[in-house]
Amino acid sequence: MKTEKNKEMLKYFATILRKRAKDESETVPAVDPAILYFLSRKDLVAIVNEMYKGALPGKPDVATLENKELLEFIKDDLFIVAYMLNNWRQETLKHPTALVTSELEEGSNDAD
Repeated sequence: MKTEKNKEMLKYFATILRKRAKDESETVPAVDPAILYFLSRKDLVAIVNEMYKGALPGKPDVATLENKELLEFIKDDLFIVAYMLNNWRQETLKHPTALVTSELEEGSNDAD
């Protein structure tokens, strides 16, 4: 999980959550297209399919939609945050020793 792109995505998510915490309005801001830098097409399709249970409004063919068009179906950044956090959690469950090893290595570097 600790790739540079994932670290950048975590910072981006922190920014989203910080803005949402400060905002007192009830309206959900549109999803910023900048998020496309972090997401693969596979991620976008999976998020949209998960949100709509495979039945998109208007029944467009997902395979023919551009990434920006897929993003329009995602009405809230929090769907993306939830999806990515779940993916990272699944990766961690598949490789728990890799996580422990990297934490131990980081801890030994702190002692230096």
